[in-house]
Amino acid sequence: MMQDQFTKNIYENIQKAPVQFSIDSLVVNKLNVVYEELAPKGKVPGKIVFSDMNGIFHDFTNIVESRDQYIRLEANGKLMDSGLFTATWMLPVDSLNDNFKLNIHLPEYNLTTLNEIVSPLAPVRIETGNVDNLTIVINGSSISADIYMRFLYNDLIVNYLKNYPDDEFSKHKIYSAFINSVVRNNNPRRKNGKPHIVDIT
Repeated sequence: MMQDQFTKNIYENIQKAPVQFSIDSLVVNKLNVVYEELAPKGKVPGKIVFSDMNGIFHDFTNIVESRDQYIRLEANGKLMDSGLFTATWMLPVDSLNDNFKLNIHLPEYNLTTLNEIVSPLAPVRIETGNVDNLTIVINGSSISADIYMRFLYNDLIVNYLKNYPDDEFSKHKIYSAFINSVVRNNNPRRKNGKPHIVDIT
């Protein structure tokens, strides 16, 4: 639940600020965020980078006027210095409200750039794959999240790494063949077909 924890850290820091404040709108430009996570036996951390982010905070405050009160952040930027995304975060003002909302849209993206986060954390490597359109809607808390994802992509090929984590480029042919026989290479599978939609808690 990496995104849940990252978002929770943001609004908890706002709620716990030593002074009260109330700002109608706050503009942030050229913000870079790097998240790193080390696998239990890993040597190199997986890393995800959000760069060149620009955003506007609306109703930026830690003064609670109602339980159902949110700070709205409308942002755009680059994922892994590549794909352009837009996002809207709804961050709770009240510390007793442990809920946030997050909408993300990524119109196109080369999935191989995610290997910087994927391969250090799991014995897999994305060889090819392109996002045609990605929309994610999350209603979450520190405990759980309702997630809707419409992930349209093509030409996805994933290889299992044979000597992980020491040699992340060594392909295990049998496991890789099995993975790619199970994983959808395209979503939708056929042109003009119905895409698979993820809607889970």
